[in-house]
Amino acid sequence: QPLRRAVEGPGHGSGACHAVHKCVEPIAAILEAHQRDATRLVQVLRDVQRVSGNWLSPHALTEIAHGLSLPRAKVEGVAGFYAFFHLAPVGQF
Repeated sequence: QPLRRAVEGPGHGSGACHAVHKCVEPIAAILEAHQRDATRLVQVLRDVQRVSGNWLSPHALTEIAHGLSLPRAKVEGVAGFYAFFHLAPVGQF
């Protein structure tokens, strides 16, 4: 639960980041919770997707790449490889 407390502050409990400035803080907290360890890329992507409205925006991918010192192409490639990551907003039923 420490990760949940780190990323869900006031206004972040809904699980959606609709503006870029709202997403930077939770992404930074997630990166810190994972100690900016590039070997934890999949876990970081999962956590960011969870707090970002169930998708990974281009901005989020860039922030993750920068935070983990990885090429953005690698981050996007991993996110695109796994079916449980969404690179476009997912509709609600």
